[in-house]
Amino acid sequence: MEESSNNKAQLLIDEIRAKQQKNDKPNPLSVLKKSKELINTAKDEIEINSKDPNKLILINISDIIPLENSGRIMHNRSAMTTKDKDEIIRFAESIKLSQKDQSGLFGTGLINAITVRTSKIHNGKYELISGYRRTEAFKILNLLQIPAFILECDDKVARRLRNAENKQRRDINAYDETYGELEEIQLYCDFSTLDEAEKALRKAKRIIDLENQLFKEIDINSINYDAFINEKSKYSLDEHTKANYLKDVVLEMSQRQLNTFVNRLEILQISEKIRTYMFNNQISYSEALTIKKVLKNQEHLIDESVQYLLNSENISKKRLSTKEFELYLKKLSGYENQNRGHKYNCFTKLKSNITLLEKLNIEDLIDSDVIFQKIDELNKLLETKYL
Repeated sequence: MEESSNNKAQLLIDEIRAKQQKNDKPNPLSVLKKSKELINTAKDEIEINSKDPNKLILINISDIIPLENSGRIMHNRSAMTTKDKDEIIRFAESIKLSQKDQSGLFGTGLINAITVRTSKIHNGKYELISGYRRTEAFKILNLLQIPAFILECDDKVARRLRNAENKQRRDINAYDETYGELEEIQLYCDFSTLDEAEKALRKAKRIIDLENQLFKEIDINSINYDAFINEKSKYSLDEHTKANYLKDVVLEMSQRQLNTFVNRLEILQISEKIRTYMFNNQISYSEALTIKKVLKNQEHLIDESVQYLLNSENISKKRLSTKEFELYLKKLSGYENQNRGHKYNCFTKLKSNITLLEKLNIEDLIDSDVIFQKIDELNKLLETKYL
């Protein structure tokens, strides 16, 4: 039985790592494993100490600030939905009942303390790592102090713990989840900005896709990986190694393959109006992306399209499929008429040109230098703007 292209690629990647270890080169994955151990240690510390009054203190709620990374607020959640607010109100009511019996930590009615770290920038302030809903419930009750466990940790551990708490939420949306994971990847890989991290991930996806294509029809035992990449790939061996490292980081952080995670990054580009509908569970992740793709800048059609989706479900008792919803949106927005002319003509011309060049021996053409120059110009334009 022939091995799949993905399996072939993975075997060759393993070969790289084996060479690195043999040559005593530092393996970047060892950093990730060490960080994972630190996270597990921090989780254990929180689990043990957040219920022990001897390890806790009461801090002023007014001294609690958002978690920061070098002065920039880390992402937590985009908006409080009606459902979120209702749950917090119910939680506040249960805390109030417990307070009557003087139960909970320091008689506050709270069973588990929130987790904070001391701010390095704002004196006397504490950055909230976990316990957002508990803190909001105390604010509703007009309580001035809340039990807290102070965990001294770096940005990477703090971000990972925040993500771990958010993922325990049953109603976490794709936007908040993806944003948090991207921020975590940025911290672990020392990218200076989220944009830099996203650009690197998209490039890594292209490299991995190319690897899978290159390895598709070869016998992995008959080649030297380094020489093969240097000969066949437009990317350097170092770029291939980094791409595979990022693939492993993404899998560790998000439990998703690189290709899937990069596709999910599109959700971060949706408008505030689409996000609001998604946060309120009126549209799904795939429906939000479909609206973004088809309607683009036609914000005035979003309300109408969502209402149509909801009304259709109420009438037929069945949700429109993503394909059916996309067809409706295209009809509503005139999408086909807007895109058919330009896109169709552009790609048709490119395909016909490629077909013609395949039939001809381009190097024998009189104007071959001009043709190569134009192809290079097109490549540079695409790489400059989109790669």
